[in-house]
Amino acid sequence: LVKPLKPQSCDGTCLEAMGRQMLAVFAMCGMYITNVHPAYHEKLALQLQEDLIREEEESNKKQEAKKAKAHDKKKKASEAKALKKAEEDAKLKAAEEEKKRKAEEEAQKRKAAEEEKQRKKAEERRKVQEAEELKRLKELELEEARLKEEARKRMEQEEAKRRESREREAEREQETKQQHQSAAATESDPEALRRTQIAAIMRDTTLSPAEKQSRVQVILAGKLDPAAAAAAMRKEPPQQQQQQAQQ
Repeated sequence: LVKPLKPQSCDGTCLEAMGRQMLAVFAMCGMYITNVHPAYHEKLALQLQEDLIREEEESNKKQEAKKAKAHDKKKKASEAKALKKAEEDAKLKAAEEEKKRKAEEEAQKRKAAEEEKQRKKAEERRKVQEAEELKRLKELELEEARLKEEARKRMEQEEAKRRESREREAEREQETKQQHQSAAATESDPEALRRTQIAAIMRDTTLSPAEKQSRVQVILAGKLDPAAAAAAMRKEPPQQQQQQAQQ
């Protein structure tokens, strides 16, 4: 800690450094005297105290071990007596408990048998109710499906009737329009009038094939008045009117 200095090199700075070193040495000595030395003696005193305490504890342990040994002997003797008495009491108690347990087991068996019987009855009733409920639900589903199917069929039939009626009405209007156009066009054209008459005869479903053939031959032979035929074309035949009324 102290750095030696040469005497010939001493000046003001050197003296200041030497003074600082002396102060440091003095402080170190003071710290040793005030802290380290008392702590060392204190440690020695504590160690001696601990040795004394340990010796005293060992002697106390020996005495306590002797007392505990004597106490253990007395305790073992009393425990042996108590154990013998406890064994006798335990045997009596075990016999009573066994008797009681058998009685409880018998009661539990009877109770369990009764509960099982009741459970089976309840299960059978529940199964019967479930089967009836399932059957009723199936019947309701079938009835509902049948009603839906009938309603659907009725709607389809009504829709088909309405569609057929509209188609027939449109056909009648188209046929009437064509007849009027044909009548207007054929008043000045006998050949076109004959073709129109033949087409009308072939469309007439109330005539038999023989009647259709005879009327076609009459028209082809020119025995029908074209003006009267044109007037007849403007009017709908009574048979067609009757057929439309039936439809």
